[in-house]
Amino acid sequence: MLQSPILEIQNLSLSYDHTCIGNDISFALNTGEVLGIAGESGCGKSTLLKAIIDPAGYGVQISEGTIKYKGKEMADLSVKARCRMRGAEIGMVLQNPFAAFNPIRSYQKQFKETLKSHNQWRGKASVAEILELFKQLGLSGGKRILSSCPYEMSGGMNQRISIALSILLQPSLLLADEPTSALDATLQFQVVEQLRRLREISDISMILVSHNLFVIAEICDKTAIMHEGQIVEYGNTQEILLNPSHSYTRSLLKAVPKLHGTWLGCIHQEVAPKKE
Repeated sequence: MLQSPILEIQNLSLSYDHTCIGNDISFALNTGEVLGIAGESGCGKSTLLKAIIDPAGYGVQISEGTIKYKGKEMADLSVKARCRMRGAEIGMVLQNPFAAFNPIRSYQKQFKETLKSHNQWRGKASVAEILELFKQLGLSGGKRILSSCPYEMSGGMNQRISIALSILLQPSLLLADEPTSALDATLQFQVVEQLRRLREISDISMILVSHNLFVIAEICDKTAIMHEGQIVEYGNTQEILLNPSHSYTRSLLKAVPKLHGTWLGCIHQEVAPKKE
């Protein structure tokens, strides 16, 4: 029996103030699948994520097409239903790791506020669950983290903690908008490892927007290449990166340095931190 997609987008056209940003976008995402979206700045990648989670809140107009989540048309949901869905059903990781937090409030207070907003705060039991989540995601020193404030942590650590916050309510879908772009190579590797670990401990579905093709190659099952607001190539990640069919995809790959004769042969060397 075929599984229904958790997210299905058909013929979607997006705009800001009647300026077209995305046109005729279609794809489907299955449970447990990770889709990577790559393309030039301004091609509509981030706008697409905003249209999925909260188009009105981000000022995105949907002029044509449909977005279905678990078979339900998102446009038919009330504002209240969308608010309930955000966080609990669909999580979001932002490009700026500091944007997810109040810099001078402890993580524990902010995690508590998130759970309270969805009526899921259970005192010590919730703290124990947060500490266990940190452990599963490879974040050591959980108690120290909870007592700290975001301003005391590096950008990479804040991004890893923001991922933990995004999945605290156990959403079925995680949207990650350039989660490694503000980080150096070593911190990028830590975030990539955390996302990979997340896949191992859950069946969460993810859409990862990134300009870094090495990151997409490391994590994503499928890849969509966007150019000037359209998906110009879509399919299995390895197939697209090794045998691109569209000229724009080929031009993206030509800009990536090659080592040891093959493009994918240098993924780990490029993403992983260099040994001293």
